[in-house]
Amino acid sequence: MSMFSLYPLTYPQRAIWLTEKVYPNTSIHNITCSVKIMGEVDYSLLSEMINLCLEQNDGLRFRLIEHNGQPKQYVSPYTRREIPFFDFSQSTGPEEQLYAWDRKIAASPMKLIESDLYDFALFRLSSSVGGFYIKLHHLISDAWGLAVTVDWILKNYFENCSKKNIEDCSKGNGSKQRWEAEDGRGLVEESGWEDNEEDLGRSSQEEEEEKRERGNVLLI
Repeated sequence: MSMFSLYPLTYPQRAIWLTEKVYPNTSIHNITCSVKIMGEVDYSLLSEMINLCLEQNDGLRFRLIEHNGQPKQYVSPYTRREIPFFDFSQSTGPEEQLYAWDRKIAASPMKLIESDLYDFALFRLSSSVGGFYIKLHHLISDAWGLAVTVDWILKNYFENCSKKNIEDCSKGNGSKQRWEAEDGRGLVEESGWEDNEEDLGRSSQEEEEEKRERGNVLLI
C-alpha cells in the first residue's frame, strides 16, 4: 500500500463512515439509477464509454483502507472493467423484470474496505430499448455527482455514435431528451435538456442532428 498516497476522509465522508460503522451492512448510502436509452444501443461502445469515464475520473476510483485504526482513502489505478450484461428482452414483462432487478441490487450493501465504491451493468429490454445501471456509494458521490457521471457517459456515447456513423444508433421518438429518477421511497423527479441562449439562432437542421445524436433517454 506504500506505493499509493493516502488521504484522510473529509468531514462529510467521516460522518458517512461513522454511520456505516454504527449501522453496518445496509444500503442506506447507495445512490443508484437505471438509464434507459430509447433506440438501438451499441453495447460495446457504451461499455467503452463507462470505462473511459472510470479512467478519466479519479474520484470514482477512490478506495478505503483502515490505517493505524483510522479510515484512509487512495486512488486505485485504472484497469479496464468488463461490464456485466443482462438481457430482459426475452422475459415476460421485461420492464417489470428490470425494476425488480434494479431494486434488488440497489438494496445490496457495498463492501467498503479495499473495494470499488461503484457498480455498473448493461441491460437490454428490446431491440430498440436498452441502457445501463449505475450505483455509487455516498462516500465518493452524491446525487448530483451521479447525475454528472450519467451525463458524461451519455454525452460521450452519443458523440461517438455520431462519429462512428451508426445508423439509428440513437433514434429518439421525442422532441427532447428527458429523464426520470425514482428514489427508494417512490418519489419521482423529471427534467430535460431545456432550450437556452446558445440554442438561439441555430438552424432546424442543426437541432434535428442534435436530437438524433442524443436520442431519447429515461433515467429510472
